[in-house]
Amino acid sequence: MRKPKKLILCIIGMPGAGKSTVAGMIGKNFRACVFETGDAIREEIRKRGLRYTKENDAKIAEWFHAGRERLIMERTAERMKSCSRRILIVTGFFSPDEYKILKTLGRTVLIAVTAPSAVRHKRELLRRRFGNESEKYLRDRDRRELDEGLGKLLKKADYRISSNYGKRELEKKVVRLVRKIIQKYHYD
Repeated sequence: MRKPKKLILCIIGMPGAGKSTVAGMIGKNFRACVFETGDAIREEIRKRGLRYTKENDAKIAEWFHAGRERLIMERTAERMKSCSRRILIVTGFFSPDEYKILKTLGRTVLIAVTAPSAVRHKRELLRRRFGNESEKYLRDRDRRELDEGLGKLLKKADYRISSNYGKRELEKKVVRLVRKIIQKYHYD
């Protein structure tokens, strides 16, 4: 059986669920390239000469998601094409249209990273990415992302993994899951 060119592990989940942590674990353990769609947002913020704030992040994210969803994924897909590794990881997208673009690049597998909202919000508040997050801001962002398509993708996930463990235990579970995926799709 001929092996497909690329295996694309699509890590999805709510903010603070642990997507970046899981992606980093996969990247480290399987020598995979990791791509974050949020890089396109941050790149656009820099291009416009804006400071990186939660307001500018939300403004540019809204700009992309006001009929330009394809643009954010197209920019990410271009960066992905330059990676010579067989396993690619992409995180930070939440639109079914964005997922369609990924499916053109290789075999895609949707992995949902989950954690209770109280745990996610606590992580986000501790992270203090912008310095002035609030519970209301986090709840509103959750609602916005679910409405923009993340809810549909979460329902379509091929696999789910809870990040509500210590890092060592989580890494064991992640490695086990990815080995299972690699075997299933003949990437071993």
